[in-house]
Amino acid sequence: MRRRWATTGAGAVLAGAIVVGVPTPALANWQPWENLQGIDLISAPAFAPGTMIYARDTSSKLVRTSGSGWEQVPGVEPYENVSVIKGSRGGTTDPTEIYYRGAGLHVRYLDTVRMCHVGAGCWWESYNGDTNGTASSTPAAVTLHPGRVDVFARSTEGRLRHSWRYGSAYEVWAPWEEFDGPAFSEHPAAVSWRSGTRLDVFVRGEDAHLWHKWWTDGVGWSGWEDLGGDIASAPSVISFDDGRLDVFARSAGNTLLHRWWTAGGGWSGSEDLGGDIRHSPAAAKTGHRRIDVLATGGDRKLHRIWWG
Repeated sequence: MRRRWATTGAGAVLAGAIVVGVPTPALANWQPWENLQGIDLISAPAFAPGTMIYARDTSSKLVRTSGSGWEQVPGVEPYENVSVIKGSRGGTTDPTEIYYRGAGLHVRYLDTVRMCHVGAGCWWESYNGDTNGTASSTPAAVTLHPGRVDVFARSTEGRLRHSWRYGSAYEVWAPWEEFDGPAFSEHPAAVSWRSGTRLDVFVRGEDAHLWHKWWTDGVGWSGWEDLGGDIASAPSVISFDDGRLDVFARSAGNTLLHRWWTAGGGWSGSEDLGGDIRHSPAAAKTGHRRIDVLATGGDRKLHRIWWG
C-alpha cells in the first residue's frame, strides 16, 4: 500500500539548488524490514554515518551499541532521545558528539572519543558541555562544514530555536536565536549540504503537517513552507546528494513514510514503507548509494530498512 502526503507548488524547487542526475529511491528498491533483536528500547534511536547507535533502555539510561551488544553511556542523563553527529577530533577512534536536553531543560552535549593503546586496552574520554540555551525538545545537531556545528531545538513556546559554534567542543556558543513561524511538536530535523552553503530544517507542526525552512549562504533564511501531510512523529532528513533531500516520518498507522525532493523535479508524493514502528525514525546515508533507516518497533526492538 502506498500512502501519499500532499504536495504543494510553493517552494517546489529550492532556491539556488544545483541540478544533478541522481537515482530516485522507489518502493521496489527497498529491502525488507529486519528485526535486529537485542535489548528493549523506549526511545527513538540516533546515529550518524560512522558512529555507534544510541537509544534509551528500559531503565531510561542512554546506551550505545558495542562489540558485545549494548553498553551504558556514562555522564549523560537525557530526558528523551538524543541527536548524534560525527565528532571532529582527529587521531582518535569513534569521535562522536551527543546532543541532548538535560537538567534544567538545558541543551547539553557530550564530546566523546574511544582511546586505544597497545597493552593498555581501550577506554572512553569525554567532555560534557552546555550550549547555554534551553529547549522543550531533543535538539537536532548538524555539521555545516568542518569546524562549525549548528543546533536546532523547540523553545518553551513551541517555536524553532538555533545556535552554533565554530571550532572544537570547548568553544563558546553563539547566543540562541528564535524564529517566528508555526508552533510544532516533538523535535526538529536538520541537514546540511552543498558543501556547507545550505541548511534545511523540518518539523512536524501542531497540525500534523510537515513544515520546512532553509538557509542559503549569502541569502539567509527563507520563510516557512507547508508541505502538508498527516505525520505522527518528528521527521528525519538526509541529503542523498547535492540536489536531493529524503525525509522520513512515522504514519498515523505506525508505518514508515518517505518522500523526497530533487532539484529537477521538486517534491515527490510519498511512499509507505510499512513496518511497525514507534517514536520517530532515524535515517542516514551510510554509503555512496545506500540509505539506512532505524526505528524502535512495537516490540521495543531495533528494526532496520535500507535502500541501495
